[in-house]
Amino acid sequence: MTAPHHETTATARVVTALTDAGGKPRREGSGWVACCPNPAHGKGRGDRNPSLSVSEGRDGNAVLYCHAGCHTEDITAALGLTAADLFHDDGARGSSRAGNVYPLRTFTLPPRPATVHAETECTETECRKVRRNGETCTHRYVYTDADGETVGVVHRWEPKTFRPFTPDGKDGWKVGGSIPPVPYALQRVAETLRAGGCVLVVEGEKDADTVNAYGLADLCATTNAGGSGKWKPEHTAALLQIATDSPSSGRIVICGDLDEAGRKHTAKVAETFTDLGLPAPVIVYPTRGKDLTEHLDRGGNLDLGSHDGLKAPEEYTRLGKVLTLEDLDALPPIRWGVEGWVSSPSAVLLVGGYGLGKSALTLSMACSVGTGTPFLGHDVEPRRVLYVVGEGVRGMRRRATAWEQTWNRDLPSDAIAFMTRPSASLREEATWREIRRYCRAEGFGFVVLDTFSSLAPDADETKDAPIMVAGLNALAEEIDGTAILVHHPGWSQSAQGRARGSYALEGNTDEVLILSAIAEGSEHLSVKIKKRKDGKDGDTHHLRRIAVHLNGPDGKPLYDDRGDPVTSVTVEHARLSDAAIPLRDRIVQYLRDWGDMGATPRQIAEEIGVTARNGAFGKALRDLEAADEIRSEGATLTRRYFATEEI
Repeated sequence: MTAPHHETTATARVVTALTDAGGKPRREGSGWVACCPNPAHGKGRGDRNPSLSVSEGRDGNAVLYCHAGCHTEDITAALGLTAADLFHDDGARGSSRAGNVYPLRTFTLPPRPATVHAETECTETECRKVRRNGETCTHRYVYTDADGETVGVVHRWEPKTFRPFTPDGKDGWKVGGSIPPVPYALQRVAETLRAGGCVLVVEGEKDADTVNAYGLADLCATTNAGGSGKWKPEHTAALLQIATDSPSSGRIVICGDLDEAGRKHTAKVAETFTDLGLPAPVIVYPTRGKDLTEHLDRGGNLDLGSHDGLKAPEEYTRLGKVLTLEDLDALPPIRWGVEGWVSSPSAVLLVGGYGLGKSALTLSMACSVGTGTPFLGHDVEPRRVLYVVGEGVRGMRRRATAWEQTWNRDLPSDAIAFMTRPSASLREEATWREIRRYCRAEGFGFVVLDTFSSLAPDADETKDAPIMVAGLNALAEEIDGTAILVHHPGWSQSAQGRARGSYALEGNTDEVLILSAIAEGSEHLSVKIKKRKDGKDGDTHHLRRIAVHLNGPDGKPLYDDRGDPVTSVTVEHARLSDAAIPLRDRIVQYLRDWGDMGATPRQIAEEIGVTARNGAFGKALRDLEAADEIRSEGATLTRRYFATEEI
């Protein structure tokens, strides 16, 4: 099948190449579908069912999307095409044409000087006059016109603040005023465009200096004063004037920060081109960090379109990856983070009332995971742990010491780290993004966030639940591990067995654990696995909260200034039979923990510490059923008992 397009269009080039490669492209709607030519598709088995979509995007560019997740550069390589072949060439000259294609080569980067972003004390008199206590001016960014005359200077201060300085009309400088809309490093930009090189329009002077420090003749970066969103048509006009007057076709590419503000900024820069009736330059983003400097610091490069380079946004930026059955088979299996308790990867909600010992439980679990020690007899997946503490951080060392003494294990310094409450609330998506980036960079695989109310004190536990749940799920996937959010139950007695706030908190997390006391004031606790998305729920674990008299470095017990023992709290394994409560109460409690699964007389008796033939046990079952506190179903040999009301 041949493409019913003129051969100069980008879509026609791709369709023709697919036909020659045996991809059998066919029309579907306004685009095409074909078998993906990537040799690695389907683990090397090839594309049996057409998975590749080809459509015509903005400005006539060809958009490729493999529903199995193949990278665009692998597809074009298999077709004998380059990234430039995906972009429409309308024959315009200068920047207007070149802005529509990728640079056609990889930039080989020499070592970057270590002093590019070194902080140095500014000695300018005008700058010193306006400083406040504790502020330090660390960088000066000079803006010049086309003739090299300085028209303004931006001073960067720490704590992070930017202040412009402009001419005062008396051969001096004043703080404030508007720096004329000239691109940063304008003379270098002119040299690069006239030589046919590539100019990156970046977000901020720091990123521009990072690129320009390499000293490449065919690559430089520019930006605007004032930060994100302040690029003006005059900036674009200055670039186009240089490109129009140049004998060579320099290229302009927009590189934004990888956040919402960055996307808005790049869109605004692109609009200044389209408003002039010109094709918008290619927009790219870093792949190894939030901004270009972080991307390069982490080993990224400036090859546009490569795995470690700068990447153009894909057509469907808000959709998830489409997976085949083979793709699902290739996914890593679900593992136990803590056997019988929590999975990995998994977003977990732990719900328990005030003063029950939620932190003692989660810290003990965290210490076990961090050291690879079985948790209350259950195997763990050893991972580095981050414990985000909403309140009470000063008591965490004592609790960790209580765990060390109880289990006779030392906590290595790198096994677990404690983060104090973030300065921004977890009700903000940006905070979750930073936590994910930090955990990925530091290699954390098990994260506890303790608690919802202290880490998001400004949150509405109903309206903001979707943000919290989405953040928790994304964190678990990012670390390929377990992320636990500690939360409180509902206020009323009837709501003690569920999370406070929106039902979305339980409904959209992978696992829900409910912590409760066996009886009011009892140190004996139970944890019911209320929900397990990929396994059987309803299991109940029993544990006991214990006080530990702490020892000093010399191994001797510690006492405070008043002579009282220095203590802390941890947990140990327990059985329901260990609880000092009446037989009938133990039966009811066990059946409430077991939920709608019910239990046989033998199961109940074994857990509460009696034999099924015990006369008192049988009488207790009959009395409870007569009092309508429990009910039974089934014949004598298969009878199961249920609590008539769950808490």
